[in-house]
Amino acid sequence: MTELQSRAGWGPEPDTGGSSATSAASVPAPRRQTAEAEEWRFSRSSQVLWRHNGQAVVCLMPHSGGVLTLHGAGALLWDLLSQPRTAADLVHRLASVFSVGVETVRLDLDPVLNRLVDLEVVDSVPAA
Repeated sequence: MTELQSRAGWGPEPDTGGSSATSAASVPAPRRQTAEAEEWRFSRSSQVLWRHNGQAVVCLMPHSGGVLTLHGAGALLWDLLSQPRTAADLVHRLASVFSVGVETVRLDLDPVLNRLVDLEVVDSVPAA
């Protein structure tokens, strides 16, 4: 590891002498990438209470009771998720609305979809 990698926090974590409380069983599985999610459909979870609030959508997360606010493209994404859609469909619709390249939207959308699924406000099911 170079000095730059070390300063920037890139590279392996420092050895803590085995005192870490995280076990292998508690480490989450890697998320699927949007490119791999083309066979999946995403939609709003029926467990989420939500309201449009002007330019934003306010969601009450089902299990934590926390509040999630989606603005701008996030609010539009929420509207699009009113029915099950593939990641490719979402990418093309958002790219069209915002006049942005498909690849740019795909790269931006991937972590957002993963996070919304992790928060259990969006469901992902295999496409039929």
